[in-house]
Amino acid sequence: PATCHFIDTDFLGNEAQGSSGGTGRGTGGAVNIQGSELHMLRCRVFNNTAHAALSAGGGGGRGGGLNLVQDDTLAQATLHDCHINNNIANALPLSAYGGEGGGIFLQGSILHAYNTSLSSNEARGSAPQDAGAFGGGMSMY
Repeated sequence: PATCHFIDTDFLGNEAQGSSGGTGRGTGGAVNIQGSELHMLRCRVFNNTAHAALSAGGGGGRGGGLNLVQDDTLAQATLHDCHINNNIANALPLSAYGGEGGGIFLQGSILHAYNTSLSSNEARGSAPQDAGAFGGGMSMY
């Protein structure tokens, strides 16, 4: 698996767009980690968005700021003195599923966070499909 280190780095205004012809959702507005390791020191992740798939019935965005998911290998992240702010996991009006993890989304992964703040992040649901949103700051399962 890959390993990545960021020190004193800003992730600002990035977007992950869901697919336009299918149900694939946007994951990790700033950073998407699958089965790899991420280490961040004094980093800021802000104003990023994971968008829903553009077709009806698609999934909402996951991990407006960070998305960590397991594939064949466990995904792991360590955050020290980081700020995860004002990120959005978005859904569209016809999305079958709402946004998950406005700041951080974790699935089958390990996160260690020290002196790290999550604030003003948002997970958005969709109407009229009545798809709820999960974890404005963080969602995990």
